[in-house]
Amino acid sequence: MATSKSAKEVDRDKALHGLPERLHRDEELIRSQDDRLNAVVVELETLTADIEQLRQAAPTPASTLFEDTASRVTDLAAELLKTKEKVEGLASSVTAMKEGHRHLIDEQKLVPLLEGLERLTAESDDNERRHLETATVFETISGRLDELESLFLQLPQAKADLSTDKVAESDYVSQTPVAPPHGVLSSPPLLLETIEFPAAVAQNVAEQSLRPAALLEQNLSAIGLKTSSAERLATEVFAAISSCCLVSFKGAFATLAARACAIALAGSQSFRLAVPIGVLNASELSRTINPAVPLESDQVAALVLEGLNNVPVEAIADILFDLSTGSAGRELLIFASLGDGASALPECSHLLDLGPIFDLDVLDWKLTPPVAAPMVSCRMGRMSLRPVVDASADLEDFLALLRKYGRRNPRRERRAVSHYKNLVAMSSEAGAALKSAAYGWLLPLWAIVGVPKEEMDHSLNSGNCDAATPDERLLRLLGGYGSEKVDKSA
Repeated sequence: MATSKSAKEVDRDKALHGLPERLHRDEELIRSQDDRLNAVVVELETLTADIEQLRQAAPTPASTLFEDTASRVTDLAAELLKTKEKVEGLASSVTAMKEGHRHLIDEQKLVPLLEGLERLTAESDDNERRHLETATVFETISGRLDELESLFLQLPQAKADLSTDKVAESDYVSQTPVAPPHGVLSSPPLLLETIEFPAAVAQNVAEQSLRPAALLEQNLSAIGLKTSSAERLATEVFAAISSCCLVSFKGAFATLAARACAIALAGSQSFRLAVPIGVLNASELSRTINPAVPLESDQVAALVLEGLNNVPVEAIADILFDLSTGSAGRELLIFASLGDGASALPECSHLLDLGPIFDLDVLDWKLTPPVAAPMVSCRMGRMSLRPVVDASADLEDFLALLRKYGRRNPRRERRAVSHYKNLVAMSSEAGAALKSAAYGWLLPLWAIVGVPKEEMDHSLNSGNCDAATPDERLLRLLGGYGSEKVDKSA
């Protein structure tokens, strides 16, 4: 719709805009003419009084005086008549202007109505056009559906013809993969980061100054574990990594404990990797880790997998086994933290194929945040993590318990037996090795396969494990388990 005004409308608006000023000028003119009339009336009255005085005072002939007076009165009357006609003309002009102003106002009210009507007409035309386009699309879709229905009805016959005409040469025809018509959601890139602690929290020590278990104990104490729990867990962790096991932690401070153990033994060569939720590709994990870890190094490097059970562990179990044992030329100390939130997968027996699972929530923790005790950071030599083990350790009781529930697993048994031998060599208390093995291996495995709590308790002799005193950690674990059916397939 055009928005510009015609010349006639512009002149009309200009006249309408100047109308109040013109009315004001005409009112002033009428007022001045009225004043002049009043002045003429006053002059007539004065003249009449003067004539009367002159008539009485002077002996002027009455005829002469009357003629002069009549002449002046005639002139005044003529002038008064002209003034009256002029005033009437001005009044008519004002009336006409008021009438024109009223017509202009009525026309201005009509303009928006006309514009609204034109706008509604345009919208109606647009809606009609859209309806026609929609009807055309529907007709096209309907025709396409008819074609697809016809092709679908011909499909059995086409399939039969294809199987009849198939020849041997078809084995040599190369097939080009067809790209999916939709976009494939790419997984976020893996980010390998160095574990760093503030200088006031971590201090470097010489390799020869402390034993590996003592380094682990100091760092575990620094994060808040009581001395007795820290000492025992440090021995169990050292025995596990000496057996090339992957050490998994679960509980509130699982990630913190994994990092503390990593820097205690690998120092600046300690890395962390936050495992993304979903599926982790083994080759992608290798490409991420290999550039950071040197081949055949005499000193150890450590990796912390944070949230390992965010992905199916069986998908990356082989690469983790190779990295922890050095089968692929690179050997790592691998620690993992396990989550228990909505995004985490339930614990599975594949975790125990790689190493023990330590539940940190059943240990004795300080109830107040620990004072900023310095952690130790040491780059250990690989040979210092290979203790001399007594090959004649009694394995009968432990193997009987390990094989008691679920299917046998040679890889798991090999890892567990190696860890148990190290525990026997490092423990001075009778039965301590079996208690540690029950804490890291037996109870986690039995909980995964669903052994009832009563059977667990009976198998471990109420947490005593044939020792004089029970292990408080085992009692707490047993107290947290429910009565469930055994899963024989695990």
